[in-house]
Amino acid sequence: MIKHLRPGSRASSQGKPMSGLLLACNIPQLAAGMHTKLESTVVDSYSKTKAWSRPAEYLASMRRGTAGRAFLLRDPQRASDSSGFSLIETLVAISLLTIAIVVPMGLVAQSLATAFYARDQITAFHLAQEAIESVRSVRDGHILENALGTAVDLLEGIPNDAPFVIDTRDNYMDASVCTSGTCPPLETDGNLYGYGRGLSGWTATRFTRTAHVKFINAPDEIRVSVTVQWRSGSFQPRSFTISENLYRWVEDGSAL
Repeated sequence: MIKHLRPGSRASSQGKPMSGLLLACNIPQLAAGMHTKLESTVVDSYSKTKAWSRPAEYLASMRRGTAGRAFLLRDPQRASDSSGFSLIETLVAISLLTIAIVVPMGLVAQSLATAFYARDQITAFHLAQEAIESVRSVRDGHILENALGTAVDLLEGIPNDAPFVIDTRDNYMDASVCTSGTCPPLETDGNLYGYGRGLSGWTATRFTRTAHVKFINAPDEIRVSVTVQWRSGSFQPRSFTISENLYRWVEDGSAL
């Protein structure tokens, strides 16, 4: 024990305090008290850290009563790791996925429809052109007959000023099947277009071809017009007409 006397004070021989302030300090005990306080603080901090990092052990210690009556705090890191998608996030994800699937499928469907329309348009053009070539073939066949000595009208067998159908396989022409200016649709056997005329295996197609011939400078010039109508898928019905003039350019049996 170290006794510190205030300067100017006196102590009795019996050990009683003298006048003035007597301060007694035990340095080892003071140091031990500070070390104990620091250790208590560290242990308390460590206990709280374990409560955060090991919630199961902390909960068990609470049940045993060794952790006191403290509140059980929730670990924010674990709450963040175990959290899922909210309803809004799920709806946004579904919307994006729907757009990513539906839009390309719509574009593919539109592309296919356009391709089918282009295919049918090309087919319709060829059907119209072959009808004109069939009328030309009839006229040229008559020219050959005249050249071989048989006097024949070059335009014989071609209906005049009336709608008619024509089968380009054998140049068959018939105006009687067209009523009120409407002709029956073309038929096919799976290979060629034409008219079955009662034969089995022929089915109607989406194309309707109507031919029309009219004299414009009688009797030596005619205009052949062919109209093809069709409809592709959901598109509106389409039609187009091509025309060509044919001439009686050689002497034939029409003058006889």
